[in-house]
Amino acid sequence: VARCATYRHMKVGLHIHVLDEFISKYTTEKMHKWRLAQIVGIVNKDSIKVHFDGWSEANDIVLDLDDHSGWKRIAPLGLLS
Repeated sequence: VARCATYRHMKVGLHIHVLDEFISKYTTEKMHKWRLAQIVGIVNKDSIKVHFDGWSEANDIVLDLDDHSGWKRIAPLGLLS
């Protein structure tokens, strides 16, 4: 129930922090980094499309909010320094 209430506040244009997951070009290890992003689309009732600030659209991702791991990758602005 709490997830649904939080999801209703997810709107196109909202700026958030998203935990980016990527492969390091130097070490080939899986890396994680919090990045500024903006919600650019609501894909369906359980997914959002996000665009990382300063990156091309080719790096946009879709987060599945029906899956608990998708929620762990989102933080509101101001929560992280």
